[in-house]
Amino acid sequence: MVIFLRKKGIYSAVLSALFTAFIVICSLFTIPAPIPFTLQTLGVFLAAAYLEPASAILCVVVYTLLGVVGLPVFSGFQGGLGVLLGPTGGFVLGFLFIPLICGFLCRFFTEKFKFFYMLAGLLVCYVTGSLWYMLYTDAKSFWAVITITVVPFIIPDVLKLVVALKLAQLLKKVTDKIIPPDTDSLNAFYIKKHISDDINVYTYEEIDSTNSEAVRKLNEGVELPALFVAERQSAGRGRLGRSFYSCRGGLYMTLAVKTTSEQVAGITALVGVAVAEIIEKLTKSKASIKWVNDIYIEDKKAGGILCESFTDKQTGKMSAVVIGIGINLNVKDFPEDIKEIAGTLYCKNLSKNLLAAKITQRIFELLNGDEDYISIYRQKSAVLGKEIFYIKNGVRYDAIALDVDSV
Repeated sequence: MVIFLRKKGIYSAVLSALFTAFIVICSLFTIPAPIPFTLQTLGVFLAAAYLEPASAILCVVVYTLLGVVGLPVFSGFQGGLGVLLGPTGGFVLGFLFIPLICGFLCRFFTEKFKFFYMLAGLLVCYVTGSLWYMLYTDAKSFWAVITITVVPFIIPDVLKLVVALKLAQLLKKVTDKIIPPDTDSLNAFYIKKHISDDINVYTYEEIDSTNSEAVRKLNEGVELPALFVAERQSAGRGRLGRSFYSCRGGLYMTLAVKTTSEQVAGITALVGVAVAEIIEKLTKSKASIKWVNDIYIEDKKAGGILCESFTDKQTGKMSAVVIGIGINLNVKDFPEDIKEIAGTLYCKNLSKNLLAAKITQRIFELLNGDEDYISIYRQKSAVLGKEIFYIKNGVRYDAIALDVDSV
């Protein structure tokens, strides 16, 4: 039922309606003054903090229109176009800048500074409302108006902003448990929302290869780090030039990052650890790593990793590493040639957006921290202690895998 609602867009509409109602309720708590003290801003802040930008903007627009048509939703149980065109109408119109500016900045920068983004929107609201108010008074200067329209409200509004951000965090934790996040379509905004580092995110319904796209973007000078995520690949690439089967039931992503030569040596093992850990954290499946490139679920290959270095054409030196990850999700039918060895991660309510974000975040943590990921790799290895064979100079050798080097 939840997935149906999300597919039809009804889920977002319902959320917008609920938050619009919350803004209306907040507006009823008013202390009369030339510029009334009200909880309206708390409602607007919460909508901007919790909802996606378009939905938050819609809330403010609908709230304003309800008041314009005469419903008593403005402060002091007021309604009608006259209120909007009155001395305080500029502040109502200015509310729109809070989700607008916050959403715009979140799109291009990290969400961890959302407090400052909404504060910027609030300041624009203050300026808009004060200039509007100035038209209805005999004030000789803009600064004189600000002492009435802004100064008394700064501290209360900042406190409401802090409360709204905390409430949004708590609400998000609760709703993600009750209603799984979007499992159907990729969403760059949602992915960025779960990554603490500043990152550029690009999503595609279908592309030849996310690794190939990353290389193209690197040649164009894309700012790093950058994440490329696709619903499907038409020419997915695997190790040793092999093709990688990519259907719509999978997650295909490439993370392009700057890294050191020391990190490059063990980057595939590091990524394997990150992928296996996140799969186990978000699902009940146990993940293991075969060699360094393959992720196994129930003794079948359910994912693959392809890391490639990128060399700057001008300097001739390696400037980045391209980390490609493919994971089969809820795939029922594989081609005949691989159906005996291919596996899938069965988890109907697992969000591709959340999975991509959490894997990316974990890779960042391992790259930037000092965790002994090789020890974790050994624990998750699918080959240690087992009979294996390897080919060297065209000759096959049988052996037992005993350990993994530290590099």
